[in-house]
Amino acid sequence: MNDEDALFHAQPDSYAHPDALEGLLQRGRGLGAVRAVQDPSAAAAFVYDGIRRD
Repeated sequence: MNDEDALFHAQPDSYAHPDALEGLLQRGRGLGAVRAVQDPSAAAAFVYDGIRRD
């Protein structure tokens, strides 16, 4: 299993810290999107991970 597979098969109840960019994106309350726009290259992996999980 590679890293991408591990991300896909992670437990759905394991969320990142709510103040971290990844956690904000996971919760989908808007602030994660605002922060992602400020630094798209840093947010890209988290955004793609969220899309794969949905």
